[in-house]
Amino acid sequence: MRAGMLLGRAKRIVFVFGNRLEESDSIAPMVADRLRGKFSGIEFREADEPADLPAAKSRETWILDAAEGIRKVTLIEGTESLLAAGAPVSLHDFDLQFELRLLGKIGRLGRLKIIAIPRGYNIQKAAAEAGAILAKAAAL
Repeated sequence: MRAGMLLGRAKRIVFVFGNRLEESDSIAPMVADRLRGKFSGIEFREADEPADLPAAKSRETWILDAAEGIRKVTLIEGTESLLAAGAPVSLHDFDLQFELRLLGKIGRLGRLKIIAIPRGYNIQKAAAEAGAILAKAAAL
C-alpha cells in the first residue's frame, strides 16, 4: 500500500496558500510541488484567498502555508491555536486568520489543521517534515 492511502475515505484536500512570484511567500507552493503524487489520497489545491476554501461544511480543513515566528514545520490545530502561533505579520496573515476564525465559528471548517512552514526554511527539509505530518494523518 502506498504511503497516504486513505481506505474508504474521500480524498483529503490540502489548500496551499502562498505566492510563487514572491520569494518570501513561495515556500508552501514549492513544498506542495514536491509532495504531489506521493500520497494517493491527498490532493494539493492552490488557494489565493480564504474564499477559495470549501463553501460547504467539511469534516476537516487542511492548509499548507508559510509562517513567521516558528523554527520548524509545525502542525497548528484549531482556530484557537492561531493566536498562540503568533500575531499576524501581513495583511494576508490577518485576513486569513480572521476568515478562518469566522468560518470556524459558523461551523464551516470542521477540524482545522494548518501545516505551517517557516519563511526562508530549506525546501527539502520542509517537504520532508510536512510529508511526515501528512503521512501520520493519513494513517489515522
